[in-house]
Amino acid sequence: MRFVLHIGAHRTGSTLIQGALWTAAHKNAAAKCAYWGPHRLRQMQEFPRVTEQCNEAGQATTVKAVNRHTKVRRNITRWFEEQEGKGTKTIIVSEENMIGTMERNMREGVIYPTIEARLAAYAQVFPQRPSMIGLGLRSYASWWTSSYNYIHGGGREVPDPAKLREDALRMVHGWPAVVASVRRSFPDSNLVLWQQECLNDVSERIVATLSGAPRKGLEVNKKQVNTAASRGSDVTLFTPEDIEALDAAYARDIEVLQRPEDGVRWLAPAETPAQAGAV
Repeated sequence: MRFVLHIGAHRTGSTLIQGALWTAAHKNAAAKCAYWGPHRLRQMQEFPRVTEQCNEAGQATTVKAVNRHTKVRRNITRWFEEQEGKGTKTIIVSEENMIGTMERNMREGVIYPTIEARLAAYAQVFPQRPSMIGLGLRSYASWWTSSYNYIHGGGREVPDPAKLREDALRMVHGWPAVVASVRRSFPDSNLVLWQQECLNDVSERIVATLSGAPRKGLEVNKKQVNTAASRGSDVTLFTPEDIEALDAAYARDIEVLQRPEDGVRWLAPAETPAQAGAV
């Protein structure tokens, strides 16, 4: 039985992908997959707190943390066993908060500064290692802007826009560092990446790749959902010159991540045979 982990990232169209994965699991008999997403996981007692009182290797350092890990692992293991008994072929767990929160990203001016330790902690509660991990990326200027306006529009505390702008412009911990952390956390898992900018063109391929279901018959609602604009905040963080510089950095980083030797599978509008066979 395949275990697939979809870890986000925030503001990259994850809600659209999660909705399609839920539909595949519940309405598409050919998919033969089971799905737990944010709604289910955030209501699971102790799951959102798995990373608390853990060391950098993800190991629980207090009795309370050990008990928390034991309880969460027992619940997830029971679900895995139930699904295996039903003949399920693929189990999908999707929750972007496993790698961090938008609030912390903005406070520190870094993209997922504690992702590696957090994934190490969650690795302790899964009964098997994921065979595949899915992660969406987005251009830096629009990612920071969308994150800021989503949080701000929700009435939650946000940093000073000028400070966030400065942090983003001098940021050195970009997507390559995030991907490297995922690699170190799960070295044996196949890593599948895509860009938010291409989401409408590749959403069906993403869902088919993660779920293992045939693309024919998949239902993917390509209408934008959970947007920052819908929250009523439209703060502009960057000047046109800033955006040009950040877009150039993003292009360079994507080029680095698309090197064949990196062994990552890219889901792009025109996937080449080499990219398709990278995993």
